[in-house]
Amino acid sequence: MHKPKKAQRLTKQHTTGQTMEVVEFLGLPGVGKTLLCHASAELLRDEGLLINEITYDIANLGSLQRYLRKWRYVLQQVLLHPGLSSQMLQVIIKSRQQGFWSGFRVAFNWLYVTSIVRKGTTSKRIFLLDQGIFQGVWSVLFNAKEPNLTHSLAQTILKMYSSEISVPILVIIVYADRDAVMQRLRQRKGGRSPLNGVSNPDLSKAEDALEGTKAVLSIVAGTHQSVSVIVINNAQTNDTREIVSELCSAIRGGKVREHLSNKGGF
Repeated sequence: MHKPKKAQRLTKQHTTGQTMEVVEFLGLPGVGKTLLCHASAELLRDEGLLINEITYDIANLGSLQRYLRKWRYVLQQVLLHPGLSSQMLQVIIKSRQQGFWSGFRVAFNWLYVTSIVRKGTTSKRIFLLDQGIFQGVWSVLFNAKEPNLTHSLAQTILKMYSSEISVPILVIIVYADRDAVMQRLRQRKGGRSPLNGVSNPDLSKAEDALEGTKAVLSIVAGTHQSVSVIVINNAQTNDTREIVSELCSAIRGGKVREHLSNKGGF
């Protein structure tokens, strides 16, 4: 598994202030997306920035309230944006998910996070999401039987970005040591990931889905001016302060950027 040493901005220059911005974390289950997202949100709030971490807040609601809030966002997406929602569902049908309920969960989650990202584009806050549209893409690919989905997924996302999203989108790809990921997944009970609590999680399948997601992201970031990418290695499992500090600096636009072409991909 590729493990970059530091947070690096890999695509077009991305500047922030206290304006609208959506930041979403992407990575395998167990790499620490939620931990890093929440810690970054707290540090940025301490600096006086207005932060919304809506996916974290909803995930920590009671079961019934969480269920109702998610359904509200899904219905908003379907009713207010039927064309895009239909295209998303067509891609999921094309992906040939492993069973009806697997397909339903994937569709529900992707519509939910898409609606959340859309909300972030109309708010005068920085939205920090521990799962977003590209983590939704990972979910589509994880249980897909159809291997050739890169173009369809990228075109679906670009349709939304091109017509409706003008704010900066920052995607933070998080890596971690394979052994640490395996241990965290075995210890988890319940939760959103299909790998939580599994005694022998299939990381190879998850890694393949991540590679496919990065291929989709590469197309989107190379096409749409507002999309940037950072890669971070969450190797410090006991003390994440340095990583969080780097992330916050990058979110604020303070890091030296390196163009994607200089790295040969991410």
